[in-house]
Parts: sequence; structure tokens; C-alpha cells
Amino acid sequence: MNVVKVMAVQGGVESFVQSSFALDRDAESVHPDLIVFPAFAGLGVVEGSETASSFADVLALARQADRLAEWVVERAVALATRTGAVVVPGSVILPAGDGFVHRTYVVTADGVIGSQDQTHAGPFERTWPLKPATTLAPVPTPVGVIGLVVGWDVFVPEVWRILALQGADIICVPNATAAPYSQWQALPGAWAQVQQNQVYAVEACLVGRWAGQAWAGVSALHGPVEITPGDTGYLSQARSCDQPEAITGMFDFTALRSIRTAYPIFSFLNRPLYRAMMPGIYRGGDGRGGHGRT
Repeated sequence: MNVVKVMAVQGGVESFVQSSFALDRDAESVHPDLIVFPAFAGLGVVEGSETASSFADVLALARQADRLAEWVVERAVALATRTGAVVVPGSVILPAGDGFVHRTYVVTADGVIGSQDQTHAGPFERTWPLKPATTLAPVPTPVGVIGLVVGWDVFVPEVWRILALQGADIICVPNATAAPYSQWQALPGAWAQVQQNQVYAVEACLVGRWAGQAWAGVSALHGPVEITPGDTGYLSQARSCDQPEAITGMFDFTALRSIRTAYPIFSFLNRPLYRAMMPGIYRGGDGRGGHGRT
């Protein structure tokens, strides 16, 4: 498939449940090949999740919902069947021992074809506590090889580089960031990592008030600057940072291959250096000479 039509859904935690019906109308005119929902949108299938007054309440609901993953997948399969699209239904929080995992899925009409758990715990996820995954693997799909970047992982360069080196062409980012929105705080995430790895990315942001706080973000379809209008790195962006919206655009793989050929970024990697320094540089301490990060 040389051109993939993509839709990113910006909305609240209810966006997946509600849009899985409303999107039928949009899909008839847009015919998306790939639909991505915001982080935590999968939790909308749980009764009471929309009115949770704190994130502690959300975690309690997740621990009680024995069939949460099953419910999310069922709805995603139904949407994929109706639209013919590959669906990334946001993300869910699932119990894991004395903590939780943060997981997203890739779903087609045939069912789940891949999943990924968040691999790095940011300050917010450490309060759950998150149990970080220790593996990353892209998912071959009918629209291309998809990498999944969940939660705080959007800001971790290693996650993007590993997925890109494994052959990912599209990175799907179900995102949730506490308000207020800052363009400058967002830029080191998907936008910067797309430029560093010559991939496309679909970033779908959670917006609105939920679980006792406000969430904000600008959903976007990212691409390498050389193949985006005005060299901006954006193929499409939401018009606001706090209102529901579905954005659409196209990923042109002929164009992507052309820039990879013209500037084969991975051919410039100093692999002997990495073999000499890694993984030892990551062992023990913070690697910053007492900077204080852990």
C-alpha cells in the first residue's frame, strides 16, 4: 500500500465508545485505513469511568473490570469490521500484581494482531505504580509496519529508535498530557522523534476534564520535514488543544522511501561506539555524574 489514509481522534475518555459509532459516517466519506484513539480511551467501556473523580478511582475501576481488555477488543473489532480500517483503540490500564500495565492494541476485523505495554514510567505513572514492559516489537499490518508508543514513552528517544531499527514505518501514539498545553513541551515528543527516525506518526490526544484534572494536547499527523507542507513536519493538526476533533491525512510511502534513499540516516550510525558503550552506560546510577535522575 503506497498511500495510507489516516485518522486521529482527539477527544475525552468516552471518545472510543462514542466515536466507534459516529465514525461510521466519517469513514464512509474519508475511508480511513488506520484510526487511532487517545490514551485511556479504552477505559471508556467501563461503567463509571467517565465520571471518575480522581485517578485513584480510575485505577480501582481498572482492577475491578475483569473483562476490560475483552470489551475493548470487541468494540475495536466491530469498528474495524464496519470501516475496513486498522484500529488502535487508545489504551487501557490493566492490573499486574501490585501495580498496573498501560497497554494498547492493534486490531483488525480478524481480531488483535499486536499489542504493546508502556516501557518507561514517568512521574505520573510511578504513582500507580506502573510495571514497565521490557520488550518492544513493531506489528506488521495491512497498512504497513506499526510501532506503538504508549504514554510517557513518547518522550523516550530509545523507544522510537528501537522501533524504527526494527522496521516500523508508522508510529501510533495514544497520548494523554495534563493541561495546560505547551507547544514547546510537546515538541521533544512525537515531532522530534519522527525527524530523528524518518517515520510517520499518528498522535491522538486526550482532551477535556476527567479523573479530577484537565487534559490537553494537539493531535497531529507527523512526517519528516522534507515531505510535509512548508517543511513543518506536520501533515495535519487539530485546530485546538482542548476540543474534540477528528483529523485526517495521507501517509505517502513512496515519498518516505525517497527521503530515506536521499539521506539514509541509519547508515550514519556509529555502531562500534554503541557496542562499546551499551548496555554498560545504562547500568547503575543515573549516568549523569550525580545529576540526580533515576
